[in-house]
Amino acid sequence: MFIRLKTPHPVNTGAGRGLGLGLVKELINRPKSSVGTVFAATQSEPSAALQQLVDSASGPLVVVRFDPGANLHGSAGIDVLINNVGVMPYTPDGIAAIAHNVTRAFLPLLERGAHKEVVGMGIMLGTLALSPVFAPFPVLAYKITKAALHMLAMQWANENAAKGFVFCVDCAGGEQWVKTDLGGDAADLTIEEAVLATLDVVDRLDKSSSGKLLNFLVQGWEKNLGMNQYDGRVLDW
Repeated sequence: MFIRLKTPHPVNTGAGRGLGLGLVKELINRPKSSVGTVFAATQSEPSAALQQLVDSASGPLVVVRFDPGANLHGSAGIDVLINNVGVMPYTPDGIAAIAHNVTRAFLPLLERGAHKEVVGMGIMLGTLALSPVFAPFPVLAYKITKAALHMLAMQWANENAAKGFVFCVDCAGGEQWVKTDLGGDAADLTIEEAVLATLDVVDRLDKSSSGKLLNFLVQGWEKNLGMNQYDGRVLDW
């Protein structure tokens, strides 16, 4: 499946492994006519896998080390921020706080971009509408932090609509089941499948997407009988 991205300068956070690394791999292999410079953002030194990608990349790839507490500045803007949060054994401020600080750090560059799109990584476990379905899963803190992330996206969307921003959440199923360190080998989707589905969501974004929870689409999973269906619908918060 080929996806022509409309965003010439994407930034992907959490790029050291898992889904974040997979997104970087896919983006740098796109034609230069559809993707310009790809920025892989990290708060530490690049992982071995990311550094290997930098050394061998055929397209423009820049690793950005940043402090979420500071604003980033540059002569050119960025067009889309894919706010991908990695696995953390202990997160004192919560996922929503991390997403807020990262987004705030990139806002000056996003304001100079043509599309001004910010995509958070959400999950059905964090929706109020489906809370009865996922009640058997005792991951209370995870559910609450994802629900907070969803609300944060809505708040950003409402506050920045007049500036032309698009803030939305890409929903990766009910149990975040992608075969990463978080999902494990029993998960539904490979990293490659999730990467293509995520970029498909990004490619379809427009102003009407702002403030929406967007389930991504994976062929063959639209009517899955289990808890997770990847059908491309707009979901209820």
